[in-house]
Amino acid sequence: MFDGWSDRVFLREVGVLYDAFSQGKPSPLSELPIQYADYAQTQRQWLQGEVFSSQLDYWQNHLSGISALELPTDYPPPPVPSYQGAYQPFELSQSLTQTLKKLSYQEGVSLFVTLLTAFKTLLYLYTEQEDMIVCSPVVGRHPVESKGLIGYFNNIVALRTDLSGNPSFRELLHQISHVSSQAFAHQDIPLQKVAELPNLVHTPLTRGMFILQNTPNPSLALDGLTVNSLYVDREIANFDLSLSLQEKLGKLTGGWQYKTDLFKATSITQMLAHFQTLLERLVINPELCLEDLPRFADGKLRQLSDPNQSAAPLTRQQQKTYIAPRDKLEHQLTQIWEKVLGIQPIGVRDNFFELGGHSLLAVQLFGQIEKKWNRNLPVATLFQAPTVEQLANLLRQSGWSAPWSSLVAVQPEGSKPPFFCVAAAGCTALGLTTLARCLGADQPFYGLEEKMDGKQAPKLRIEDLATHYIEEICTVQPDGPYFLGGHSFGGIVAFEIAQQLQAQGKTVALLALFDTAYNGLPINSSPSPLPLPVPSPVPFRSRVSIHLEQILQLGFSEKITYIHAHVKEQLGWKVRKHQKKLTKFRSQIEKNVQKIACNFYLGIGQELPYALRGFHLLEEKTKARKAYRLQIYPGQVTVFWAMGDGHPLKTYHNRSGWGTVAGGGLKLHGVPGNHGSLKSEPNVQVLAEKLRVCLDEAQAEVERMVGQTDSR
Repeated sequence: MFDGWSDRVFLREVGVLYDAFSQGKPSPLSELPIQYADYAQTQRQWLQGEVFSSQLDYWQNHLSGISALELPTDYPPPPVPSYQGAYQPFELSQSLTQTLKKLSYQEGVSLFVTLLTAFKTLLYLYTEQEDMIVCSPVVGRHPVESKGLIGYFNNIVALRTDLSGNPSFRELLHQISHVSSQAFAHQDIPLQKVAELPNLVHTPLTRGMFILQNTPNPSLALDGLTVNSLYVDREIANFDLSLSLQEKLGKLTGGWQYKTDLFKATSITQMLAHFQTLLERLVINPELCLEDLPRFADGKLRQLSDPNQSAAPLTRQQQKTYIAPRDKLEHQLTQIWEKVLGIQPIGVRDNFFELGGHSLLAVQLFGQIEKKWNRNLPVATLFQAPTVEQLANLLRQSGWSAPWSSLVAVQPEGSKPPFFCVAAAGCTALGLTTLARCLGADQPFYGLEEKMDGKQAPKLRIEDLATHYIEEICTVQPDGPYFLGGHSFGGIVAFEIAQQLQAQGKTVALLALFDTAYNGLPINSSPSPLPLPVPSPVPFRSRVSIHLEQILQLGFSEKITYIHAHVKEQLGWKVRKHQKKLTKFRSQIEKNVQKIACNFYLGIGQELPYALRGFHLLEEKTKARKAYRLQIYPGQVTVFWAMGDGHPLKTYHNRSGWGTVAGGGLKLHGVPGNHGSLKSEPNVQVLAEKLRVCLDEAQAEVERMVGQTDSR
């Protein structure tokens, strides 16, 4: 038995073996660094003692007093479940899919959360059950070595929701987002162990299931053969009712799997129609409360609270007002947007971010603009002008050149103290947008980025960068307490910012480093919370496979850093071993490092000027990192380390090394994902939840200290 991820591994390896064997060549597959049995043994060792107890305690508390989902069925449950099932496929329109993604962005939640909330809302309208459990699967492949294994890594988590008090759909979105983040942070306990808890042994957890498949369907390409996939209905249903969805060609498609000894096919067809109607209404008005929606328990639409509200499907014009380009400039910009975003048509007032735009697409967008009009605009201009209409107005202004600033107002509104975050090397503040959104609309968020202008990047010193960033920060917040953070190289800069602010007598309430490696000082010997064994040396061919797997998971800028570092590392070893023989080889490779990096940028759609600027900036930041000398910091350091990177134990100890320079103590928080994906969905939900707790605790401590001072 193996999971869906294993399908991709299996088909990829079949394709590689077929190509080799059909040409009479031996297998080119490298030896795996670990086997599934090794992973299973590691998990067995890990899920013992304190780790196991703490996770199990969470589930016991989370599910205390819960009742099973009570679906209205066509037939009474049989004495002995047969698990006979059937499947009904369906498809949502492209416009509804885009509107769902737009709503998710606006509310700062993932598409998974939005669809799960809609599914739970539907179940409430059928059951009127206010305390509800719906399960959902998780991939469970934290170590990077597990990505190439065939086996069963999946687990299932039980997501509980309180629907009492007539909440609005918008309120439910944020409640379910919070609950999901907490559940995913405790996902390692098998569902069977949870079901065996004394308070749950008589409570079935397998009534409802929701799945959003966010990995591409596996395919098999064989030379000289045409291979097609065919869906085969296994006629088995492990859950009473399951909804699965996946995005294909801009549309959400999926199906309902159900037990035939409980439901008629006509009832499922009707439920499917109700779900689509519900989605269409909720995306138009997320403020609708549960009591404003129809009840489906009798299989018929009851009278709505507002008789003027229609449950009929909505047209594109009803869902979003489309405004066509009105002149040549808007028409040209719209063509660029449609090409970069892969969406047609796009109106001149459609928001770039609400259409699914992100930092990588933004860089491509501005590369196209620079190529066509020779206008080198900061990518952060999109925060100022996120629509075609607004961007066109800026371009029309005579002499307008988009004044550049290191400080980018990613999310300036909100009543909480602002959070200032330094972007990773080679990244712009747009890469922080998802994290800012997931922290909530009430949390002001400012990004800090280095200027990427001209063919050569400026010479950098971390101390000078920090001084400059402090000047920018003070334009928004002249005095402390300050809440600071940074990702990767940006974490080192944030550390220096905190040092300088403390030296100026200003208060730093929080210093958060997101997977920032610690090098150059003795590593703290404190024990790891994940007692995973350090892997033995890996054969060369296996290392190549691991590197390729790692590269595929990283963001675009991290790809460059990764390639650059490993090429130079291998080069250095070869030169030391064969100094005389490889003098010319080294010179050639050093030249090719730039070519490799630029080809990565070009391969993702960037124009050459952007590729060169990105590479030079990375080079300068690498030099700056080597020249920087850490000093003891008087305050506390909080490190969020990516548990999905290479070797978890080695990675943990690298990050825990910050304890040697954290005079006020070190806090470590493990988060899912690797160095490049911890700020991407769905991992960012857990990161944001843990960061939000740290921000709230730091603010509470500030208020406590102020209260003590006032009492004196």
